[in-house]
Amino acid sequence: MLARLATLLCALCLSGTADADEWSGVWRYDACEDPGEFWVIGAGAELIVNEDGFQTGPIRIAPDTETVAGWTRLEDARDRVYFAKITRNQMEFLDLTAEARLTRGETASGTRVFPDAEPDPETWDKTVYRRCEDVPTSARALFGELSRLMLRLDGALDSCDRRSRDCMENVFAAFDVVEDDGLSIAEVARIARAATLFSVGFREVDPTAARARLERLSSIAAAPDVAASIVASFDYDGNARLSIDELGETGLTDLSALLERTAASETDADDKEIGLTGLPAAAAAFGALVPELFRMLQL
Repeated sequence: MLARLATLLCALCLSGTADADEWSGVWRYDACEDPGEFWVIGAGAELIVNEDGFQTGPIRIAPDTETVAGWTRLEDARDRVYFAKITRNQMEFLDLTAEARLTRGETASGTRVFPDAEPDPETWDKTVYRRCEDVPTSARALFGELSRLMLRLDGALDSCDRRSRDCMENVFAAFDVVEDDGLSIAEVARIARAATLFSVGFREVDPTAARARLERLSSIAAAPDVAASIVASFDYDGNARLSIDELGETGLTDLSALLERTAASETDADDKEIGLTGLPAAAAAFGALVPELFRMLQL
């Protein structure tokens, strides 16, 4: 699971994407400060929040040779295909109508129907989104941390490939909130909290806002302990921070594997999850994201 989660957060450095900076941002069809639905695109992933709950996952954005008039194909983690185009800070978004899905056909891997220069309103539902600077104020307590990390990673990953030192430095800088060339316990815990919420939105079917609040509260309590363990294990110079070189030292992969096995632990007879130092297995799992991320990028 950890390797897949790291892949989601680093998708831009592992696969091609059309003009990532153009698509990156917080998108809304309501006024930016109004409570309600929003859509975040960043780091090859998306966060969708609406009245029913939220979902996350990878999103592939690439020009499609079968489309016309500048429409761009978007494919999400659930193999749904959409089309959109951006003009300045406005996005026109097309989704098949319910009737079109039944009568025109949609395969398991996406739609066989493509938009014309002027999309037929009987076939396509059209929504106009505008780019906002941040998620709505009412949603920041739950989703602000994850959305900002996605957007910071989005800019960082422009230089990435599997073996790029620049990539490692830029990703590290995206995690380094106070820009002191080291990750503190709080900064590692921040990554862990965001990874937890992202994982829930991807793995679970239609998680609700109540589920997000539960995960947020749980991770606020558990993440610092896991982060402290990671920092203590690899802080070789004793400055209470992790440097990019310390994260690349021998033994990081072994810790990642240990935490991944801990996350997969079975529950005991009392239905209590068995985790590292008594923490829930989920806490150990998201605590492993940092070393797993750098291992996967081959630091």
